[in-house]
Amino acid sequence: MECPVTPGDVIDAKYRVERVIAAGGMGVIIEAHHLELEQKVAIKFLRTKGVDADAAGARLRLEARV
Repeated sequence: MECPVTPGDVIDAKYRVERVIAAGGMGVIIEAHHLELEQKVAIKFLRTKGVDADAAGARLRLEARV
């Protein structure tokens, strides 16, 4: 999957993209900086093609809880 953002991009007017952390079968994970809270965060972009949406959603929710 090609990354939908590049370093320096600002997402939702609050997250500045720093770098790609990993890319895999489900999507791409990026490191970003929360502009207001001054904290590092990870953001995951899911694939939209060739993935079972229900299974991917369940897995993402599980990852978020962990």
